[in-house]
Amino acid sequence: GTKVALYTSFILIISGAVLFYILERNGALRGHGPFGAVVISIFQSVTTRTAGFNSVDFTRLGQPILIFMMFLMFIGASPGSTGGGIKTTTFAIIVKSAFSTIRGKKNVELLKHSISNDLIDKAYSVALFSMTLIFVSAFLLSTTESNFGFLNLLFEEVSAFGTVGLSTGITSGLSD
Repeated sequence: GTKVALYTSFILIISGAVLFYILERNGALRGHGPFGAVVISIFQSVTTRTAGFNSVDFTRLGQPILIFMMFLMFIGASPGSTGGGIKTTTFAIIVKSAFSTIRGKKNVELLKHSISNDLIDKAYSVALFSMTLIFVSAFLLSTTESNFGFLNLLFEEVSAFGTVGLSTGITSGLSD
């Protein structure tokens, strides 16, 4: 449990920081200098899965990084934390299970431990119901908030699902 959460968190933080830097170095990170840009990239990668603080103007972020941030918010924090999302361990089990299936393996092993089919079923169920909730809610938002783009509405919905608190700046303009 703990090792899986730590490894998965580390991979998500690094991949999020690298992608944030690459995708926004000529956008939201422009003018922050090399050290500032790296620190902001790491900070935004961490906070996307937990606290929801922002150190750059999210209205300036490009669509690719917003989509990746939604992915990070959907995964969310590790078990035992107050952060939302499907949790890092659930995500790790799903990824490992998918790779095992593709390779034709009957057993799923994660860090030299066999994962029970019950746990795999629960992980897929959590992910399926979470995606369903997000997309049904985004659909409903798109019917009541037609003055906003779908990507911004979906970002708001995923942020709310993951209890992150990040916004592209449209929250105050949403109807009751």
